[in-house]
Amino acid sequence: MKNYLVQCLFVFLFLNLSVHTAFAFEEEHEAHEHGHATLMLVQEKDELQLVFKSPAMNIIGFEHQVNSPEQHAKVEWAKQSLSDAAQLFLISQKAQCALEHVHITSSLLETGDHSDEHEDHLDGHKGEDKDSHSEFEAEYHFECANISALKEIKVALFETFTSIEELETHIISKAGQALLELDRHNVSIKF
Repeated sequence: MKNYLVQCLFVFLFLNLSVHTAFAFEEEHEAHEHGHATLMLVQEKDELQLVFKSPAMNIIGFEHQVNSPEQHAKVEWAKQSLSDAAQLFLISQKAQCALEHVHITSSLLETGDHSDEHEDHLDGHKGEDKDSHSEFEAEYHFECANISALKEIKVALFETFTSIEELETHIISKAGQALLELDRHNVSIKF
C-alpha cells in the first residue's frame, strides 16, 4: 500500500509539473487573446488530467473585478459551469473514468469560498491584480479503470462558453505529444 501511495504521489507531481511547465512555456509565447483558449491533456497510466485556461472575457464577457449583482451572478454561473466536467468533456464510457477532483482558479472568485461535491478548491489567483487581464483556469483529474479503452474525448466547451472560437489543445499521452486546434466544427480528441 505504501508503494502505491508513493507511486500515486509521483504521478500526481509528474502530471502537475508537466502541465505547469507546458503552460509556463505557452504563456511566454502567446498573447492574451479573446476568443482563444487552451486545453492541456495529460494521460499517464490510468490517470487523466485536463487543464483548461481562458481569458475571463470568453467565459463571462468581462475581465475586471465584479462591481454589480449581475456580474457576480455571471461569475457564480462560470464557477458552476466549469465545475461540471461531465458536461464539458464527453469521455468514452468504456474507459470508466471517474472524476477525482476539480480545481478552479481566477482572480474574479472570492477567496475562501470552498464548495462542491468533488472536493473543488476555489481560490483567488495570486498573480493577477485589478487591472490585469483576468482569466479562468480549471483543472480536472480523472482516474480511469480501463484507460486502454479511451479512444475519444468530445470537448463541449464551445457549447457552454459561446465566445470561445478556438481551443489550442496540447496532448501528452502514451502515444507521445500532439498539438490540435479545436473549434466548434472540430471538437474531438482521438487517441
